[in-house]
Amino acid sequence: MMKKVRILHVAQAAGGVDRYIRMLLKYLDKEKFENILVCSQDFHEEDYRGLVDSFEQVEMTRAIGGNDLKAIKEVRALIKNITLILSMLIPAKLERLLVLQILV
Repeated sequence: MMKKVRILHVAQAAGGVDRYIRMLLKYLDKEKFENILVCSQDFHEEDYRGLVDSFEQVEMTRAIGGNDLKAIKEVRALIKNITLILSMLIPAKLERLLVLQILV
């Protein structure tokens, strides 16, 4: 049996990002991929039942501030010692969406 590829999705803003992630997860092959969602408190766990293998919430805010460091530390603790593909969905100015994928 082939080992699953772990994908960590990190998302702060709900709305369009929430819909995008759910659509993506719906069509990813669950036999090939293990999906982990780390998101802000704006997301609802019940929306992701059956779509992700793990759902983690971290307090994140849209404004840049002191809580960012806390959120970064919490996310880092979640991904420490995990080999995965990191998919970060970060809303940019003017509601553009920056999608950053990093192979770790």
